[in-house]
Amino acid sequence: EMSASLVGSEMCIRDSQMVANPQHLQRYLNCICEAESEETVDCIYRCFYWLAYGGMQEEDVFDVTVQDVDLVDMIVRHGEKEYPIYREAIPAFKNCVTLTQFRYKHPNYAPDKVVYKERAVGNMLLRGIGESKSIKAVRVEMSRRAKNPKFKSPSDEGDKSLDLKLSFYRVWLSGLFYRTYEAERAGMPVDFMAAAEEFMEGKTYKLDSGRNLIGAKQRQLASDYLEDYNRWKEAYSI
Repeated sequence: EMSASLVGSEMCIRDSQMVANPQHLQRYLNCICEAESEETVDCIYRCFYWLAYGGMQEEDVFDVTVQDVDLVDMIVRHGEKEYPIYREAIPAFKNCVTLTQFRYKHPNYAPDKVVYKERAVGNMLLRGIGESKSIKAVRVEMSRRAKNPKFKSPSDEGDKSLDLKLSFYRVWLSGLFYRTYEAERAGMPVDFMAAAEEFMEGKTYKLDSGRNLIGAKQRQLASDYLEDYNRWKEAYSI
């Protein structure tokens, strides 16, 4: 799909497809994932979305190593780029960096039976138990969990802000808008050209000739982002 904009979908925000800030994303993840303290494979699913929120492209997340994660400076350094780790994400990242086993909960086991299984061999951040997961498998799993948020607490029942239909891209866009807003509050101009260029990087566009059309596509994408950004601010009364 050429345009990455969400324009035309009756705005993503009304469709509950974005989050307002890191706390909002964490509350959502708490509904669909086990608590980080349980030390289960769910930490991988949490980090999948936290890497998106920090601005990483989906095709790069499974290449992140534990050495790329700096929990002191709260940054993931991957390739030439740095991605922020938000405070709410630290427990999940810490588990994915340090644990060599994940707690395994089988529906047939007694509730008090604790079984740990070795993680896959290697130094990849998002390695689970057994064979490594593909982007497609994680996408399917996140979608399945969203339909049945079984960890939602009684106090969150009926909270419309948690009835979300997120995807990696929508989480990525939410993070982009959050950082743009923080910069705007600090007096920086709002400009999505760099984000549009980064999004287009490595993607093939069927364009007839050269730079001009690529530049036009980038400007169009930046303009779409700006439109969505203003709607995002409006939706969250920012």
